[in-house]
Amino acid sequence: MAYLSDIEIAQACKMKHITEIAETAHVDEKYIEQYGRYKAKVDPALIKETDKKTGKWAWKHYHKADGTTTYQPLQGAVELHEVDFGYVPEKWMRRWGLLLP
Repeated sequence: MAYLSDIEIAQACKMKHITEIAETAHVDEKYIEQYGRYKAKVDPALIKETDKKTGKWAWKHYHKADGTTTYQPLQGAVELHEVDFGYVPEKWMRRWGLLLP
């Protein structure tokens, strides 16, 4: 049995316009910044904290000045090699590691 490659599978699909995908996800168009017909950035203001596992990660930033909290989605890849984390009551420490963008 022959299997299709990733490229063959992608080419066999009909791409949807990004606004159609946003509508399916219940995201108003005012919250997306389009980059062509098939790509867009979503406003980080839509990110909400949840108790459920979603596979999505974001930095949580509390603003002391006005008491608000914002979330910045994590993007790209981070790889940690031979890294040790340890807890000391005074501080967290990272012994050494390598971070790749």
